[in-house]
Amino acid sequence: MRRVLLAVAALAIPVSVITVSSSAAWAKTKPETSIVCKTLTGNVTSTVVASQCTGNTGGSSEAVDASDLATGGTITWSNGKTTTIGTPTITSVHNKKCSGTAESFSAPVTADTTGLKTLGTTTGEVCVSSSDSISALKPLKTT
Repeated sequence: MRRVLLAVAALAIPVSVITVSSSAAWAKTKPETSIVCKTLTGNVTSTVVASQCTGNTGGSSEAVDASDLATGGTITWSNGKTTTIGTPTITSVHNKKCSGTAESFSAPVTADTTGLKTLGTTTGEVCVSSSDSISALKPLKTT
């Protein structure tokens, strides 16, 4: 259950990017192709926040209840947009930067209002400390 919570918390951090042409005559909004969040902070027993995010997210997520993500859930971004993920697949991994439990995760994106071009997969790797704190070992990516 702990692994599921950790992975889901990390999975709930998809981000999308809107690119606008510099030419006013041809200005078009292109669909986002990915979301990347460099930072993930929180606790397995409470909430998790993604920050330093690219894309149409406002730069971070609102606090997400870690237990809500164990079976998938919706991430609300600071700009009010949302990304919904399905049930994550979690795998224990070895990472020298983690003194606790390191886990990689993958979850399908089932819905999105940030403008992602396609509903893909969210992946990442997190470290859970002995005090249940969560931190990103690798950026959280949605492609």
